[in-house]
Amino acid sequence: MFNTSASSESSVTSLNEPRKEHWILTVVMVLGLVNGLIFVFIMPPWQHYEEPSHFEYAWLLASRQSLPEYPAYDQAKRREIATSMIEHGFFKGLGFLPDLDSQEQPIWIGINVTGALPLYHILVALPLRFILNADVDTQLYVARLVSLALYLSTLWLAYKVLCEFVPLGHPLRWIVPGTMALLPGFADLMTAVNNDVGAAFVFSLFLLASVRLILRGFSLGRVIGALVAAGLCLLTKNTVLVAFPLALLAVVLALRRSRWWFATWALFFIASIIATVSVFSWGDASLWYRDSMQEKPTRVGMSEAPVGNYAIGLKTPLGSAETSRVSQPLLAEQVQELKGKTVTIGAWIWASAPTQADLPILSDGHQTIVEQVNVDVRPSFHASQAMIAEDANRVWVILQAVPAQGQNEAVTIFYDGIILLEGEWPLETSPVFDNPRAEQGNWGNRQFRNKVRNASAEWAGPFVRPWVEMLSKRFPWAAHLSPTGFVNALFDLQNSSRIYRATASRLFQTFWGYFGWGHISLPSLCYQVLKWTTALSLLGAPLGLWNIGRMKSKSAKLAIAWLGLAMLTIWSSVFIRGLPSLFGQIYIPTARYGYPAIIPTMMFLSAGWCAGLPRQRWLKLSAYLYFVGFLILDLISIITIVSFYKGV
Repeated sequence: MFNTSASSESSVTSLNEPRKEHWILTVVMVLGLVNGLIFVFIMPPWQHYEEPSHFEYAWLLASRQSLPEYPAYDQAKRREIATSMIEHGFFKGLGFLPDLDSQEQPIWIGINVTGALPLYHILVALPLRFILNADVDTQLYVARLVSLALYLSTLWLAYKVLCEFVPLGHPLRWIVPGTMALLPGFADLMTAVNNDVGAAFVFSLFLLASVRLILRGFSLGRVIGALVAAGLCLLTKNTVLVAFPLALLAVVLALRRSRWWFATWALFFIASIIATVSVFSWGDASLWYRDSMQEKPTRVGMSEAPVGNYAIGLKTPLGSAETSRVSQPLLAEQVQELKGKTVTIGAWIWASAPTQADLPILSDGHQTIVEQVNVDVRPSFHASQAMIAEDANRVWVILQAVPAQGQNEAVTIFYDGIILLEGEWPLETSPVFDNPRAEQGNWGNRQFRNKVRNASAEWAGPFVRPWVEMLSKRFPWAAHLSPTGFVNALFDLQNSSRIYRATASRLFQTFWGYFGWGHISLPSLCYQVLKWTTALSLLGAPLGLWNIGRMKSKSAKLAIAWLGLAMLTIWSSVFIRGLPSLFGQIYIPTARYGYPAIIPTMMFLSAGWCAGLPRQRWLKLSAYLYFVGFLILDLISIITIVSFYKGV
C-alpha cells in the first residue's frame, strides 16, 4: 500500500511540474514586459547610445521604402529630431546646440549610421510606415516598443536554450531568463532604438538553433536552421559576424556520429588554416603600425643595414591616393617626460634609387614635423630637432614613403636605427648603438637610451594582407576599423595594457548598469557588491557547468563547450574593440557589444552561483536568493534613473 501511494504521489508531482513551470515562465515573461515598459518610458527621448541616428535610419527606410545610400539623411526630419532633443534637455551641460537653420550641412543628431547592416532597422521601419504623420516623439516610442518585443523574444529564447540542457523543474530553466529580465543594463539597452538590440536577438536565435543541432544531431532541417540564423546575423551588425564560423563548427560537431566525422574535422581544420594564411602574413616590423598597401613585409633583411641585420622598407605608391607609412606611438610615460621639451630624432636612411625621403616624422596631435633630405643607395644618417607641445597627450614617430616630384617609378625607402632622445644631440655625428636592437648607446660621448622600440626592425610581427584591408574599407560600417591596426595593437602590449585595464572596468560596470549615454551610474556600493558576487559566480562556474554537463550525454558537454566558445568569441571581440584608441580618439567600449552572448553569460554566472549545491532544496533556495538580488538591483537602477532626470 505504501509503495502504491508513493507511486501515486510521484505521478501527481510529475503531472504538476509542467503546469508549475508554465506559470513560472509566465511570471518571468510578465516581469520582463513590465520592467521593459518601465525602461521604455523612464528614459527620456534620445537618451540611449546613437538613438537619434538609428531612429533616423529606420525612418528613412519607412518613408522611402528602400535602402538609403550612405551617408543619407533627411534635413527636415533631422530638424524635427534635433528640436525634440533640445526640448527634452539632451544638450543641457554639453555646451552647444545644433544649428536648426542649417541648409548646406546636415543638422547634428550624432554620427550617421545609414551604412550599417539593415535588418534591425527594417524591423523598426515596419510599424513606422503606418505612423509617418505622427509627431517624432510618438514615432520614437513606437520604435522602442519594437525593441521591447525583441527583448521579450530573447528572454523566451533563453528559456528554450536552457530546456535543452536541464530537466523539467530545474531552477536554471527560469533563473536565466528571469535574471536577464531584471539585469538593468540589458533591459536599458533592449528598450532602446539601436541595432545592438537586433544583434542580441538574432544571435540568441542562432545560439538556440546551433545548440539543438549539436545536441540532437545532424539533419538537413537543423543545419538549414542554424545557417539561416547565422545569415540573419550577417545582416544585422558586425559584432555578430562571428556567427558564420561558429555555425560551421556546430555542423562539424553535429556530425560526430557520422562516418564522415574524421573527414569533416580534417576539412574544417584545413579550411581554417587556409583562411588564416589568406588573411594574415608574417614579417612586418613589430611595434610599427602599418598604414600601407604594399604586399611585401615592412621588415627587410639587408646585409648593408647599419644596425643589426634588418631595416624597415617602404615602397612609394604610384598612381594611388594610398600612402605607404608605418608609425609607432610612444608609451604614456614617455609622452609625460617629453611634453614641452626639445627632442632629437633621426635615422639611417637610404633607397633603392636616389630620391628624396622624409626624415622620421614627429606628430603630437598639435603639430606634425616633416623634413625632407636627399638620399641614395647607401645608408646615411640624418637627424633634426623639434619641440613637443606642452599639452600633448600622445606622440607618434612616423616613417613615410611618398613619391618625389617627377618620380615615375616605385622606389623603396629604407630606415634603420631610428632614434628619439630628449634634449639636443650633435647633428653632425651619428650615434653608436651598443646592440643590434638599437636600444641604447653613445652619441657625442654621452650615453643614451632610445625611446623608439624595435628601432632596427630586429623583431618581426604579423600583419593583415592588403586585400583584407581594402575589402574592409568598402563597407561604411567597417571603414573606420583597420584590421591591421587591431593586429598591431594586439602585439603592442606595453601600450595596449592600459586600454585593457580601462576596458575591463568599463565592461564590468556597463554590464550591470550604466545608463543614458554612459553618464548615469549606479551608487558605487552597488559595483563593490557586484564585484564580489560576480567573482564568486565565475569561480563556481566550472563546477556548475560540470554538474549540468554530467546530467546528459557527451553531446551536452560538447554543446556547453561550444556555447562557452561563442561567449568568449563575442566578449573577446568587445575587449579589443577599444584598441584603435592607440592610434586615434580615445574610445573604451561598453558591454552592449557583448550582449549578443547574454544567454551563455547569464547561464554560466547562474550555474556558478548554484555550484556545489546538489540537493534540490538548497539549489532552489540559492536560486531564489539570486533572483531577489537581481530584483533589488533593478529597483535601485530605476530609482537612480528617475532621480537623475528629475533633477535635470
